[in-house]
Amino acid sequence: MIAIGRIQAQLRESARTNYEAFRVPPFTCFINSDDPSPWANYAIPDAPILDDVSDALSKLADTFNAHGRTPRFEFLDEFSPLLGAILTGHGYVDEGQTFLLVCTPLTLVVAPSITGLSASSLRVSELTADAPLSRVQEFLTVQRRAFGNDDSTSVDADEAALFRNRFASTRLFAVWVDGQIVSAGSLTPSHDGVAEITGIATLSTFRRRGIGAALTDEIARAAFASGLQAVFLTARDAAAGRIYARVGFQPAGVACAYYLPTNPNA
Repeated sequence: MIAIGRIQAQLRESARTNYEAFRVPPFTCFINSDDPSPWANYAIPDAPILDDVSDALSKLADTFNAHGRTPRFEFLDEFSPLLGAILTGHGYVDEGQTFLLVCTPLTLVVAPSITGLSASSLRVSELTADAPLSRVQEFLTVQRRAFGNDDSTSVDADEAALFRNRFASTRLFAVWVDGQIVSAGSLTPSHDGVAEITGIATLSTFRRRGIGAALTDEIARAAFASGLQAVFLTARDAAAGRIYARVGFQPAGVACAYYLPTNPNA
């Protein structure tokens, strides 16, 4: 199994690639100037936290506030097991945990066949860097609707261009049915032979057919073909985790997120 420190390091370096980084030892604060949402702005510990960090947390909150962002943390519990209690002691709220799953070339399993659709109508492949911007819009719209509501508005060209520019080193993969994207997912920039698979999303009318597992399989194989030693992802619950277990992902820990509410009584 890949050491938890390598996974945490990849998350840190991937954020450094995609966002503006501000060092507030022993933390690094990552700011997305294009997106004020809490999920796009967060801090990561540089090392396991063992001592008092009250001053650092105060400076970190000032950094977030100076950029109009909510103070927030994302980290792996096994990397810094004391940090959660420290944060709650300073007024942070636990957003909940997700399951960390890891796959290597030795554990990868061929995904079960997609059901209910003809093979001739299906395509699972990568969106190349020269794909039309309209395809990036379609990709992002699938993610927006899969994670939100079926009738969510489409992603416009300006949003897609911002995304493509900021996440230029992220690889995009999709499942097409009759030429239309129905499932989308990404592979983040690698670090030390490790990368994260993110945003696996399938439109509601195409779920429970094995499409998500097939897409995850495709991304993992592309990662290993490029020489990576491991890929990982997070699943929101045990049911989602079972989808990824079908292609060889194994439990490796827990991912945590905490935020500091504006209202201390929140």
